[in-house]
Amino acid sequence: MRLHLVFLSCFLVTVGFAAETVNQKVINQALSLPFVESADEDLKLKTDAGELSLSKRKLKDRSADLKDLKKAIDAYKKQLQKSKLSNLAKDAVVDVIDRIKSPDKGLATDQVNPAFARRLVQHGWLNVMVEKDKSLEAVSAAVSESLKEAMELKAKHEWKRASKKLQLLSDAWGSQVWVLSDGKDIDVATRPAVPMYDSSIPVKKVWVHSVLPKDADLDEAQALRQATEIKVISEGKMLASWSDKNGFKVDGAVWREVFKIPNNSMVDDYFPPHIIQQDLNGDIYRVIVADGILHAPKDDSKSASTAFLDEAAKVMKDAAHMDLIGQYLVKYVYDSPETAVPFLIGNRDLNGDIHQTAHETLSTVTGGVCRGDCDDVSELYQQIAERQNKLGHVVMLPGHAAFAFAEKKGAEWDVIVLQTGPALSFNHKELPKALEMAYKHFGATETFDANGLGLLLRFSNEKTRGPWRLGWRIFSDRNYAETMIDIQKDWHFQTYLQGIKKMQTMLKDEKNHTPANYREIASLYAFTGQWDKFVENHQKAVALTKDKVSLLEFNSDYINTLFDADRKDEAVQAVNNTISDLSDQELRKRLGDGIISYGLKVSSICASNHQSKEAVQILDNTVTMSVVRVGQMLNQLIAAGKHKDAQWTTHPQMQMLRRIMRQYVAIGISALTHFPEGELPTKGSVYQITNQWLSNIAHADAEGPTGMLNNYSVLGNYLALTKPLDEIIDLCEKAEFPSAIDIDHKSIFSGGPLDQQIAWIKASSPFWAQEILQQVSDKHAELSVERVVKCDKALTASLEFVKKHKLDSRGLQIAVIQAQVAVAMLEKDNKRLKALLKSVKERDDKWLRDGVAALMGNMSRHIKLTDYKKAIEVWIQEVNYKPKYYWIAWRAALSGSPKHALYIAQRAAEIFHDDKSFVEEYNYMKEIF
Repeated sequence: MRLHLVFLSCFLVTVGFAAETVNQKVINQALSLPFVESADEDLKLKTDAGELSLSKRKLKDRSADLKDLKKAIDAYKKQLQKSKLSNLAKDAVVDVIDRIKSPDKGLATDQVNPAFARRLVQHGWLNVMVEKDKSLEAVSAAVSESLKEAMELKAKHEWKRASKKLQLLSDAWGSQVWVLSDGKDIDVATRPAVPMYDSSIPVKKVWVHSVLPKDADLDEAQALRQATEIKVISEGKMLASWSDKNGFKVDGAVWREVFKIPNNSMVDDYFPPHIIQQDLNGDIYRVIVADGILHAPKDDSKSASTAFLDEAAKVMKDAAHMDLIGQYLVKYVYDSPETAVPFLIGNRDLNGDIHQTAHETLSTVTGGVCRGDCDDVSELYQQIAERQNKLGHVVMLPGHAAFAFAEKKGAEWDVIVLQTGPALSFNHKELPKALEMAYKHFGATETFDANGLGLLLRFSNEKTRGPWRLGWRIFSDRNYAETMIDIQKDWHFQTYLQGIKKMQTMLKDEKNHTPANYREIASLYAFTGQWDKFVENHQKAVALTKDKVSLLEFNSDYINTLFDADRKDEAVQAVNNTISDLSDQELRKRLGDGIISYGLKVSSICASNHQSKEAVQILDNTVTMSVVRVGQMLNQLIAAGKHKDAQWTTHPQMQMLRRIMRQYVAIGISALTHFPEGELPTKGSVYQITNQWLSNIAHADAEGPTGMLNNYSVLGNYLALTKPLDEIIDLCEKAEFPSAIDIDHKSIFSGGPLDQQIAWIKASSPFWAQEILQQVSDKHAELSVERVVKCDKALTASLEFVKKHKLDSRGLQIAVIQAQVAVAMLEKDNKRLKALLKSVKERDDKWLRDGVAALMGNMSRHIKLTDYKKAIEVWIQEVNYKPKYYWIAWRAALSGSPKHALYIAQRAAEIFHDDKSFVEEYNYMKEIF
């Protein structure tokens, strides 16, 4: 162990340990040395009165504690596998409990570090599993007891002289706590809490000294709460202090000398002066700042969370101080892989999508620290900001969520972003420009449209916020923001008539004749199949739009809607206009790297509507050159073995590049699939890049347990470009499943033996689920029920392989259930449909429920009305989720099945007859159809 000499000298001077005889020159020399090896030797200092010797005691080794803990963990894991928890739940629990025996070393922010895992278990997290299965009670208690013993602070080294005693206390992992007592009081020195999101902050140079009464019992973890004085010291410099008598004191210049603001994107006063008061076991008690004291959340009660939010709003008055809440009081964790079991903690490979309310996040508190991911922290910030009368929103960024608000400062607008990362600030005299700077900071390859900003809103107490797009005025006009969010609620319930009436009222005022507003009402008309009114209002939006990038975004939505309306000629003309517009070099310069996401979006629309040549042309015109460079870089990293490094999966830019490559390949294959026979451009860039991705990258680019199966799904689609799909299905039917999964996948992807490729395609549940969903959703192709049934049989068999090798994931389950619902409806198997919809209800997963509802609407074109009515009645019996009734109805209407649509609308109006908007929506549908 290393003893920080500056820390020791602070003890000697502050508390008076031989202060009258210690040579100041010796202390100054000590301060110039970063560390000295001292824990394994007697401590000696030269003084004016001679040499001062402090002899250490040899104390008990703690390795036995760790052995006992490991034994208890192994017993717990063994019993867990016998429990009735699901496989996803078991895997999630094992991931956490396996970490508690390890030291904290070099882990990424998004991982559950061992110290936090220990805090969870210490505060009873395993008891929640016991509530689910009593068979875990004994082994859970054994783990908790062993952990308590290992976490106990015991003297590792001790030095004495007269009435003075210096001790180094440690737990079984070597965490350091220094205690100096002189009979008058006790000085305890601990390492400070580590900020979550900024590794540049030099906390390793800092010690926190807590002065306690002489009779304080250090066997109690909460002893430090008795501190009458707290000091934050770095290399002999007092940074900040607090005492009962004098309150909070800080030398701002010294604080900034140590904690420099790293760059201009940070908010004003980023990482402001503060003291984090912790218990001896690391639990956080209070955050002390200039404007007061914020107590860490206490328990899971509503009153406790309300008190915390109110106190936070009062004490943390600006963005820099609010940022401290995320930095210290919320540990980043992935969502539970099972929405119905939210207390579980996910990981990179195994996670779900649960957006906790602020109360739910605060309810997870363990030792002063809550847990959540970006959307959870964003909502927490939003609740605090609303108490401060700030107008802000949870915004949807590329692969990320954050809380953002705007403030006018002099001649400029300041857009503040609070997130699971440092607090950021973006300034410009025009609010849309400041917003653009903020949004594009998180995704240079994304387009930005000030008339369609991505937001995440929650209605109906859903466990996951939904994505929406609104104009920039929502950040500056509170009344406008409230009205538009109210209209999004109409979107949520698909009671479109209400939204249309509100927009019509708004548009009576000329000041509301804006691109965003006409775009909003145009979309409402599109979703009700009123195509002429859609075109009319879309054109008004275009006429008012001066920004060329916004016009491009408008055009992509326009193309998609025209295809949905079966106005193919107009859609193709709009596509050709887009291709022409993209030749404008000034526009391409404005788009910058955003041309990549735009190209992927429009080419995907074209590919899904069988406009293959246009899709390939747009890819080549927007994305191909960038993808070639990305492919070369990924190849080099893989060749150097860098794909095995943590940054391959954790670095945001690396994630973005890999995602772009996968999207390009998926869209490319979709486009190539619909080329006329004999015209497949095998020498073209799209085909060649797809081939190179499969040969060189696919084996190293698996995301999560299902990742490799996803890549074999791509391989199956690639083979189907040159081999009839029915032939591939037949070959898979005759093939054997792979005998092992830990093999050289590169050799198979890169043109390996066909029988090996077929074996892995057979095992790829994503391939079969995707084929079923593609078959039933492709309105441009004739449905082959026989092929769908074959794929369903193959899907069922592949799921056994997935289960055997633990390759399951939430994403796979969502796709599988949707595919199976489609088959059950086609085969009129209402018994199977009932079981599937019961599972949808139990899982309470927004994306699964939304997807199944849309699917049931779209399936109307394949099913006779009498059979469809029976399927809808199963939905009513098993799911009966109010916000999705009209989603099914309108999807059926837009699928060309008005009678089917009116049936579900009628049932919705009957069941929710006390809701005027539901009754009016049914009458509105009758009027239209």
